[in-house]
Amino acid sequence: MLTLDKDDDGDLWIGTWGNGITLFNPEKNTFSYFNKNAANPQSISGNNIYYLTHTRDKKIWISVFGAGLNCYDKKTTTFKHYRFEMNDPKSISSDYIYSIFEDKKGNLWVGTSDGGLNLLDRNTDTFTRFQHDEKKNSISNNGVTDIFEDSKGNLWLCTLSGLDLFDPDTKHFTIYNKKSGLPSDIIYAIEEDNNGKLWVSTNSGLSMFNPLTHAFKNYTTEDGVQDDEFKPHSALKAHDGTLYFGGVNGFNSFTPGQILDPAGFSPLVITSFLVFNKPLPIAKNSDDPSALKKDISDTRSLTLSYKQSVISIEYAALDFASANKKNYAYLLENFDKEWNVVGPRNTASYTNIPPGTYTFKIKYQNSAGVWSPVASKLQITVIPPFWLTWWFDSLVVLFVIGGIYALFKYRIARVKAQKFILERLVEERTESLEKMTVHDRESRKAAEKAREEAENANRAKSIFLAMMSHEIRTPMNGVIGMAALLSSTSLTEEQQEYTETIKSSGDALLRVINDVLDFSKIESGSMELEEQDFDLRDCVEGVLDIFAEKASQIDLVYQIEHNVPSQISGDAIRLRQVLINLVSNAMKFTSKGEVFISVKIAEQENEELTLQFNIRDSGIGIPADKINKLFKAFSQVDSSTTRKYGGTGLGLAISEKLVKLMGGEISVESEVGVGTTFSFTIKSKAGQKVQRNYVYLNLNRLKGKHILVVDDNETNREILETQLMQWKFTPVMAESGDQALKILSSNKAIDLVISDMNMPAMDGVQLAGKIKEMCPELPIILLSSIGNEQSRSNSHLFNSILTKPARHQVLYKHIVEQLKETGSVVKEIEPAKTHFSEEFARQFPMNILIAEDNIVNQKLASRILEKMGYDPDIAINGHDALNAMTVKKYDMILMDVQMPEMDGLEATRFIRENMEYQPVIVAMTANAMPEDKELCLKSGMDDYLSKPMKIADMMDILERWGKHVNKDA
Repeated sequence: MLTLDKDDDGDLWIGTWGNGITLFNPEKNTFSYFNKNAANPQSISGNNIYYLTHTRDKKIWISVFGAGLNCYDKKTTTFKHYRFEMNDPKSISSDYIYSIFEDKKGNLWVGTSDGGLNLLDRNTDTFTRFQHDEKKNSISNNGVTDIFEDSKGNLWLCTLSGLDLFDPDTKHFTIYNKKSGLPSDIIYAIEEDNNGKLWVSTNSGLSMFNPLTHAFKNYTTEDGVQDDEFKPHSALKAHDGTLYFGGVNGFNSFTPGQILDPAGFSPLVITSFLVFNKPLPIAKNSDDPSALKKDISDTRSLTLSYKQSVISIEYAALDFASANKKNYAYLLENFDKEWNVVGPRNTASYTNIPPGTYTFKIKYQNSAGVWSPVASKLQITVIPPFWLTWWFDSLVVLFVIGGIYALFKYRIARVKAQKFILERLVEERTESLEKMTVHDRESRKAAEKAREEAENANRAKSIFLAMMSHEIRTPMNGVIGMAALLSSTSLTEEQQEYTETIKSSGDALLRVINDVLDFSKIESGSMELEEQDFDLRDCVEGVLDIFAEKASQIDLVYQIEHNVPSQISGDAIRLRQVLINLVSNAMKFTSKGEVFISVKIAEQENEELTLQFNIRDSGIGIPADKINKLFKAFSQVDSSTTRKYGGTGLGLAISEKLVKLMGGEISVESEVGVGTTFSFTIKSKAGQKVQRNYVYLNLNRLKGKHILVVDDNETNREILETQLMQWKFTPVMAESGDQALKILSSNKAIDLVISDMNMPAMDGVQLAGKIKEMCPELPIILLSSIGNEQSRSNSHLFNSILTKPARHQVLYKHIVEQLKETGSVVKEIEPAKTHFSEEFARQFPMNILIAEDNIVNQKLASRILEKMGYDPDIAINGHDALNAMTVKKYDMILMDVQMPEMDGLEATRFIRENMEYQPVIVAMTANAMPEDKELCLKSGMDDYLSKPMKIADMMDILERWGKHVNKDA
């Protein structure tokens, strides 16, 4: 039982901790109870009652600790709840309430344990918050244990950092704490006596405050207080003026007028004087060299040698009060700038006191908080050594003056000697220059010319590579694009094989071109990294998506440790390039097994993070004597003409240099026949950009659901088990179909099954068939590789089919949907996208103009658009495009950059500056460097397509800008 209060009807309201409110009717001698009822939203919000009070409007206000503020209306017998809302600044500041008080003006004040003071506007049901702020005048602490209004209408707040006087009109807080005379800053309760003085309980005793003099008088256990520590808002003033304060050892009751004033101050004396922690002895006779000639308590002056500069002085107040209840202060005049308040410690220590004359003073504060007069003045004189006397200083000054004069004469002589040497060296150098041969001068000119030629050659190499990239990419656009168009037509099996060979060969050649350009840019030092926030999980999942189609016999698995920020700051494109190179390398040398990516924090210093990426495969491995060749440009582990796996040898060299640019290191560990692990680190920090939030409502009832995971790959099982536990599910693991069936037969509490497709002995389809026989209603999610037609043909056995590797949030979404028992079966069979459908143009209608001078590229772009249902027009250069715009209104222009007569950049600038109707302009260029894209966007283009164009990229651009065009229309 923590609180009780009587209402106007004489009923007694009793608040308990754990059992809600008990209402006692003394007339009928009956009890009634108020407890939380989850089925009744108008019941009390919790059963832990910390405080309650009755207001003048017949309402009962209740602190339900941890569940906010409740208001009970006797007429309607309902409870109204006030809860803390994170996004509502006018809600109550905390659900943990210490105190509730209605002042004389009818204002309702609420003190919380961690949210400060609240004022409730009962007309609008909104709160005004008063919280602690170090930068301005505010409440001393956000923990408000008691609220009180004195006879003059002043509002007093007991907080965990002092006693606050609050003026509601000016919103000003006056704070009293230990520095003001209180025995402690933790204040529990307050009451006013009949003389207008305030009595305050703390965790270090009881204190009486005089509002007229602003002075505190403190009382402890020596004065009869039950204990030093009291209880929050445990104070009461009876009708006869008696005050009651409750504490941890009972309660005190007293009449303030009957408390006797303490006796006067006791004598304060010095009891001992120590030098180097040893008591200074009293001189035995006149020949004794001791500085202390009589007892220290009777000594008024003392003369010490400079060698006696470390001293300690012990003192004491001669009374019978406890030593711990007195506070001492001492001052050594001419040494200390202010009094040293040391509490109950009765020793003063000084080290390295310089020569001079000092006066030691002491005083003490009694339990009432009053300081005694200054007493026991002791004069201490420290005699200086001879080198600090005036005559020694005079000798030193004379010596220094003489030394300076001698140094000056010596310096003048040295300057004259150096001048003579320099003049001779200048003469010799002049003669040497005059004798310099013509051959020496010509050698210098030749060296300068060679340096200029080297710089010109380097620039020429960069220009040549850029030109070659453009010239190769332009025909490659036709080769790859036409092969893609050809593959969408009706072909025989042999023709389809030839077409796929053309596409893969074109992609391989394009990768070689990109690698050569990147390597050249890094070697020349012109590679610059971007610094932007991006989603790390999206980056890793995007890399794995690229290889998912090729991984029918390989498990692609990743794990990002839970303490790694979901958003980091860095260059997402270059990190993705490194991961693609390393995963591609792992896939190339792994025929079966797994490729595993892990990300963790290797080191953290303040906001700076060092992230470690590990790419592990179960491939053929690398011999130890070949590892040193891995990161050399144009080098292979097997560099013979018959090597099996191909490649230029640039991928790892580029990766190493990109990792170093990102502030990290790359390394490799390998065992032949077991596999290889590439590890690299990058410097980064947590991103600041607002990230996506995935919101699923009412998921508390899904916590602890049992999910059976069936997978023969141990790494997959470990990752899924960790992920399910982080999502508050209970994973049950099985490494085969047989083990899963045994678990299901013995454990009926399984709520969901997640199964791999490719497993030995019994695959996912066979397992699902047997599970449906045992438990027809049990939902099953299948993790299947792209292209696994067996799982597609048996899709009726599964509630969801997800492509491996399944994205983090996609898997979570499907688990939640199956566990929420909606009764519907969600089939997530990802259909292969059909690139060419005239439905696309009907969905995103646009008039399109192609500005391209190359006939093959004209034909390729127009055929792609026609297959999507568009009827594009052709312009052969910038002038032709401008003429076409005067005849017809185009929604989009696919603009080549390099064209005769007028190029794409010039045409775009002319359109942006002079044309009334502004179409969407998309660059089509074989210049694939980042600076080329930036140049296109600066000239006024809206988007960018790099040649050779990928059909998927073109569809993305048409869909994105098609929505924009039709929205504006």
